[in-house]
Amino acid sequence: MQGPNARPPAIPIAAPAETLPETLPALLIALWQRIAEGVRERWTPWGLPSLATVGPTGEPQSRVLSIKSVDSQGRRFGFHTDVRSDKVEALTVDPRASILFWDPFDAVEARFAGRASLFRGERHAWRDASPLSRSAAAVELAPG
Repeated sequence: MQGPNARPPAIPIAAPAETLPETLPALLIALWQRIAEGVRERWTPWGLPSLATVGPTGEPQSRVLSIKSVDSQGRRFGFHTDVRSDKVEALTVDPRASILFWDPFDAVEARFAGRASLFRGERHAWRDASPLSRSAAAVELAPG
């Protein structure tokens, strides 16, 4: 049985240099595989990236989210969030966003930037939501 600080299994893409894939395409494939594993595994660095947005008055905002889906071909990430959260307001005003993954075990950082799309009322998104996610969204007070 592994403890909470046990290192998750990972595809080697970090030091020592001889363990790195030989080509950039191979490195990118390994990176997207790690991110996809983060969707399936709980509490791994690849499943808990930081999302940065621009707040309604222009201030930077960053928070850690649990990734719910990944599309490596389309270079897209999916997250659930409470419609009352600050990030929804921020993304409504300015859809620019940045996602940062950091793996402290291998000292690998992956950064992505783009525009976020909000999907409200997508009931199918809740189909696969965990009981913990559902209960967090059922509270009366807004998150934050």
